[in-house]
Amino acid sequence: MMRQRLSLILFTGAMLTPFVMSVRPLEAQPTITPRNIELTPRHPIIPNLRPPQVLCPDPAVQAVNFSLMNRTTPFEGRVRITGIVRNRGTSTYQSGVNQQMVYLYEQMLGGRARLVAQQPFQNLGVGQEVTVMFERPWNISSPAEGEFPPNYVLEIGYDPDIRIDGNPHNDDCRLGNNRLQRSGAEIRALFR
Repeated sequence: MMRQRLSLILFTGAMLTPFVMSVRPLEAQPTITPRNIELTPRHPIIPNLRPPQVLCPDPAVQAVNFSLMNRTTPFEGRVRITGIVRNRGTSTYQSGVNQQMVYLYEQMLGGRARLVAQQPFQNLGVGQEVTVMFERPWNISSPAEGEFPPNYVLEIGYDPDIRIDGNPHNDDCRLGNNRLQRSGAEIRALFR
């Protein structure tokens, strides 16, 4: 191999310093062609392999349903508001008494939410549900229920210390699905 000598002069303040460096010419690199590419992967590919499933409980608000229980006039009757919470997780929710509750609120337009029903729960297997219900008279010709009906909010509430109680079986793995709001305006359709 032939070496070439290259001299550089570096300027370092007021003094010039000669610097000598040896440079080798570039060697020819092998050309990659489709013939010499390794086609067999080093690690086998297993088709349709899913990532491991994490086991966790997930009590989640499933629905707020409205039903007309009875009709006294064309515009008046008694309605039932039902809230449903279901464990959508992959393991059973196991907890102590009074550590969790399902709350149903009625919120009038521009007003504060008023608790109208609550239901405690303790253990909830995968796919099991807990329900909370509230019944009240309804008049679709009144402004408060016809023109400006209330909203209904279903919410899961937990004891503030539930995450640090040492029980991983009552740690809800998805907190973003613990609240649902539905407008009472949909109750009007029940009177048609």
